Amino acid sequence: MDTLTKRQEKLLNDSPSSLFFKLSVPGIIGMLVFGFYQFVDGVFVGQFVGPEGMGAVGLVYPFSLLNNGISGLIGTGAASIVSRSIGSGKNDVLKKIFPIVFLLNFIICAIVTAISIIFAPQIVTFMGGAGEMHSLGVQYMRVVIAGTFFINFAASSNMLIRSEGMIREAMFILGSGAVLNLILDPLLMVVFDMGIRGAAAATVFSQA
Repeated sequence: MDTLTKRQEKLLNDSPSSLFFKLSVPGIIGMLVFGFYQFVDGVFVGQFVGPEGMGAVGLVYPFSLLNNGISGLIGTGAASIVSRSIGSGKNDVLKKIFPIVFLLNFIICAIVTAISIIFAPQIVTFMGGAGEMHSLGVQYMRVVIAGTFFINFAASSNMLIRSEGMIREAMFILGSGAVLNLILDPLLMVVFDMGIRGAAAATVFSQA
């Protein structure tokens, strides 16, 4: 049996009510933060590109939520395995499960990225995009989807960090990415004159 860390021992010995709040709060914050990225993109795009750009971000958002569901599927399953292994007194499962999470994200994201980049015009049309909003939606989607691996891996690996008891670290990672996105959005859109692509790139860089 492997030696458990102090954080993992707390997961086993603290009261259920205390653990509920300690573990649920970062999870709730995580969900809010991942929605916050495109909310911030929409605000900056609305200011610097116009209402059509803001509408384009809104068109892509449901597809991004669907894509984030993939990372949640992988992360939740992996975190469950890690949590159960800690409960049984084993401490080496994370080292084994982490490469699997990486590989699953890479394979699934490669497929999703290829399909989405190729069929981005059709997907945006299906979501209701037309005219300039359609053009901007395709631009935004292709950049965001190109960084799908970073976005999904950030979400699923953060669940692993929380399942190991590193709650503060998980919250810091999520928070720092959100702050970085706030800085990069106007920088890439205005200073580097990337327009709506800059907003998408800011999201990808922040997650990476």
